[in-house]
Formats: sequence, structure tokens, C-alpha cells
Amino acid sequence: MDTGSAVPPASPASRNSIALDPADPDAAAKAIGLLAASEGYLVDIIVAPGDTQYATVPDLDPIGELAEALQQASDRWKTLRIITSVEGAMWFFQSCAPTVVPNLEEFSLELLPTTPPFFFSSTYAMPILFHPTSNSIAVHLALRTHWVKFPSLFSSAITSLSLDLRPEEHKLTQLLDLLELCPNLRHLTMKAGCNSSRVFEDPAPPDRIVSLPRLITIVLDNLRHFSRLNCLNFSSSLQELVAYDFIWSLSNFTTLAATLPHCPLLLTVTLRGRDEKNTSALPVGLEPVPLPHAIKFDAEGTLKSEAFIERFHLPFVQDLRLTGLSSRAVSLLLENAPLVESVELVLFSPKISGTASEAPLIHSSLTSLTAHVMDTVRGIGEWELPALQYLSLSTNRTRAPPSIGSVLYAFLSANRSPLRVLHFYAMEVSGQGFISCLGMLRQLEEMRLIECRVTKEVLVQMSKSNTLPVLRRLYLVLRDTRSICLNDIIQLLRSRKKSGKPPLSGVVHFVDSRGVARKDIDVLTKSFGLDVTTGGLA
Repeated sequence: MDTGSAVPPASPASRNSIALDPADPDAAAKAIGLLAASEGYLVDIIVAPGDTQYATVPDLDPIGELAEALQQASDRWKTLRIITSVEGAMWFFQSCAPTVVPNLEEFSLELLPTTPPFFFSSTYAMPILFHPTSNSIAVHLALRTHWVKFPSLFSSAITSLSLDLRPEEHKLTQLLDLLELCPNLRHLTMKAGCNSSRVFEDPAPPDRIVSLPRLITIVLDNLRHFSRLNCLNFSSSLQELVAYDFIWSLSNFTTLAATLPHCPLLLTVTLRGRDEKNTSALPVGLEPVPLPHAIKFDAEGTLKSEAFIERFHLPFVQDLRLTGLSSRAVSLLLENAPLVESVELVLFSPKISGTASEAPLIHSSLTSLTAHVMDTVRGIGEWELPALQYLSLSTNRTRAPPSIGSVLYAFLSANRSPLRVLHFYAMEVSGQGFISCLGMLRQLEEMRLIECRVTKEVLVQMSKSNTLPVLRRLYLVLRDTRSICLNDIIQLLRSRKKSGKPPLSGVVHFVDSRGVARKDIDVLTKSFGLDVTTGGLA
């Protein structure tokens, strides 16, 4: 086979993908026919059984013949995905070894459990003798009882590696053996399934550290504990660390505190953890954890674990996302992030006022705030955000939305914020408090009232000549026409046009279309440029 011959880089989609069942006795002949029909283009190859949940111990002859047939066109492999049993995988790779894969960009291997299990080994590394000529290959491995071993040339070409780790079979020593041969790795994802992997809790040989000098991104998904993460050295290159579904424990926090401040290129940190069951009281006096170069910080916790999160100091963070924390913890983090411009919150708010978990949000330069409030909007009137231009507030209380008028009025009166965009979801905006706010929004350009209770009186106030003088975009999602009908909106638009205000664009959506007249829809769409939709949720 001439692996140096030119191969067309693209083809019609129907000729790009080849799917084959390794248990099919005719799989090899089908592969030859499909490869011939693809007219020499690069191909995406999937080798997978019909049932991808379990596999019986296979007849190895068909999969061996299939491997030999595919090997004849290995210069055209663009992606190769194999889903089979351990035994099937071993026979496949043995039958086509060695194989030159000059155009391979992605390789995926998923090992299925066999019924009954054939044999077990958590230390044996299955050889995969692929030899690339490219220097960038993405690899996904969902292994079970065996690890794999690539030739050094292939390992050196791996720039992205995704590992699905199992709870018991995968040990830290074998993981380090695999990673040690990937010096050019840039993206590493390690994910556990329903049962968390404990790979980073395993003991490792003393002082063994694997260097990953080019690693940019590391993702830990459902690895509850990672106290041995210090076995990997990526401090000189890491730009993003993401950890999902881990435990906010002292050992994990200590690992993060010892690792993250020493990554000079670290720009993005995502820490979405959970509380450990039966956690004892958290230690007091935890040392601050500076992230001196990070510009994005995303953390999730609860009142129990927020003591860990609030210890992070974020001197250059511009984008901040916090979920499940109290206003007290959020306020402290805002103090620790003097340059933050955009904040997204899912805010825990106690039903009883005056608790220790409450504190006003204060920041002198914050321009954008999106907040989902779990229980109450109480306290918003005490926020001090004088530079705020974008405000979005939402709750889940669509049946009994909280009244926002009085607290918004208090906020606007105290801050004189130059609000340009205002979004409300599931809020009560029909009272006099909200009507009074409209006259204060002199710079508002966009308003969205989604699933809010709006009355005709609100539209009448919006139509006055001195109200919302620069508003250009309006989005309304209304349950029905009992409080507002399309004719009320038509009167609003006519009044604004008469007073010389900018024309409004946007959408008016009625979930219940009863009472929505066709003629009114035509007037709004043709004369005023507003879209009107009905039915279901917008």
C-alpha cells in the first residue's frame, strides 16, 4: 500500500461514513465495497455491534477479517471508532498490526462488558500498533478491565485525550503510564460514570510525577476526590481547569490551593462541586487562594461549602458565575474581584430576613448582572451597583411571582445606574412601584418581560412622552389576554410614534391565543414591525 499517495480531503457526506458490525460474517466484504464506493476520499469508520450495551464473547474470525480489509485503506482513515468487547478489540488490533495511519485525526475505543466475562486484568496494556504521520490526533478511550499502549510516535501525536474511567478497574499507576508517553497533550478530559472513579485517591509510587508541559485544558468530571492530582505537573502551561461533580472537601480544597496559584497562564477556572454527606464542620481560618491571572471564574456550592469558595481571590477576573451561594458569600467574592464586569448568579436567599447569610451586593464597576433568585427578591433594593447597565432577574415562581416594583425602585433611587437592558422572568410588574420605576429608566434600550404579570396601566405609563425615551426593543411573553390585549399594545406604539420616540422592534407572545385577533396581529407586524406569536411557551 502506498501511504504517501494523495487522498482527496473531502467528499459528499453520504460517502464519508462507513458503519460495520464486527459480528457480521460479511463485514469484511462490505468494508471493501463501501471503501471502493467512496471513491478514494477520506472516511469516518465506525465498527460497532447492533447492541452497544453488552457483547457476547465473539467469533473472532469476522472481526479479524474486517481489520485486515480496513487496513488496506488505512491511508484514508480520517476517524476510527471501535465499540466491541476486550477480546474483539485485541483480535482487531492484532489482525491489522502494524498499520500506518497518515491521515487519522480521531480514534475512539469503547470496550463493552461481555456476558459472561471472559477474563480480567487491570494491569495488562493492550498494544495498538498505529503509526501516524500527522502530529495532532484526538483519542477517546472508554476502557474496562484493560489499559492500552500506543507506539511512542502515536502517543507523541496525541494532542487531545478523553478517558472514561471506571470505579474499580482503573488505577493511578496505569493512568500515569499512559499519560507519561503523551508529551504533546494539550487537552485532557477524565470522566467517571454513575459511580465515581477513585483513580486520584490511589497510592502512587513515591515522588512519581508525570510532566505534561503542553497541557492547556484539564477537565475532571465526576471524580469526587482528586487529592493525588499533584502527580501531574502542568503548571507551566495550563490555561483552563474544569471540575464537575466533585466533593467540596478539605483534601480537594487543599489540592486546588496548592496547584492553581502556581499556574501563571491559568485564565479560566470552573469548580462545580457538591457537599459530602455527613460532612463535619468546615475548618475556620482557611488561607486565601489567589488566582492571579484568571479572567473567568465559575463556582457552584451550597451554604455548607461556600466557606471554601469564598477563599478564592480573583484580582483580574472579569466574568464571574456563582451558583447556590448566599448573598453574603457572593458579596465577599465581589470584594475579592475588583475588576469583574459581568456576573451570573443562582442566588440562595433565605425566606427569613436578617440572617447571617444575607449581605448586599456591592461593586463599583460591575456592568452586567444576571441573577436567578430561588425564593425572594428581598434585599435587591440594598444592592450598590452604580455602573450597572444590564440587569436580568428571574425566579421559578410563575404561579405566584414576587413583586419587583418596590425593591427595583429602591435600587434605582440609590444607584442611579445607567441601565440599558432590563430582563425580568416570572416577576410581578403590575403594581405602582414598577410603574414609578419606568420614569427613572431614561437610558433603557431593551426590556424583556417574560411570564410576568403586566397590566394595561404599565403600558399606559410606557406610552407617556417622558417615559423610556430611547427604548428600541420590547419582548413580552404573556399567558393570556385578560390583563393586556393586542389593542393595548397598538395604542402604546401609536402613542410612542406620535411623541417622536424610536420605533420598537421585538416580539409579543401569547401562550393562550384566545382573544388574539388576526387583524390586530396584522397591524402590529405590518405597521409597527413587532412580531406576534402564540401557543406554547416562547
